[in-house]
Amino acid sequence: MQPRLGSCLVPGAALINHSCWPNAHHLSEGPESVVRSCRSIAKNEEITISYIDPTQSFEERQNALLTAYAFACKCCRCTEGSEEQGKMLTGDPILDTPTHRARSQLHALLSALVDDDQELGSVETKMREICNDLSSEKPWPIYISPIPNIYVTLARRFEEKQQWEKALHHWLRIVYVIDPLRYPDRLNVHRVENLMSLTQSEAYGPSIEHPVLEMGESLLKPVNHRS
Repeated sequence: MQPRLGSCLVPGAALINHSCWPNAHHLSEGPESVVRSCRSIAKNEEITISYIDPTQSFEERQNALLTAYAFACKCCRCTEGSEEQGKMLTGDPILDTPTHRARSQLHALLSALVDDDQELGSVETKMREICNDLSSEKPWPIYISPIPNIYVTLARRFEEKQQWEKALHHWLRIVYVIDPLRYPDRLNVHRVENLMSLTQSEAYGPSIEHPVLEMGESLLKPVNHRS
């Protein structure tokens, strides 16, 4: 995992409240702290950002907020949280039922990655097996939690082991394939953070003969395919 380079306190930005249905997001542009809208904001509507990844499930969001910020969210989205579990995850009735069933297995797999003795190759194999068992006709919806979290955790674990090519393989999948599906806004803070992780991983792997990354605006452009 990459070391934290620093931290700062921005009083104005610190006053912005959380929502799991935010209308803005916060990011740094050089020395400046910037808040950008991510959807239309009505007159007199409160500006909100998400303190955590808003694409997570209701339980995941609540647990993340309680752990990191010591409060239970009661935004408009979370007040309907108990109803979320009965809603379709994928929009496809054929795929949705096995997807619900597989999520518990995938969450267990994600928890196993915390174990330093866990064989990373076996995690990848097990993840593929779970996804392949979902349906013989439909591909796994790669943007649905916890698959993106597994890929991010695998990338960071491979970095810890200095297995740079494997780490880059996962960061490329995250930046090019997963993030554009999860976060359509190319300046979304999570997309920017993952892009930075990709560039750092490439920079820390000088032994790789063929760099997989060229810095540029094109990396933030959306893609239309899934894999």
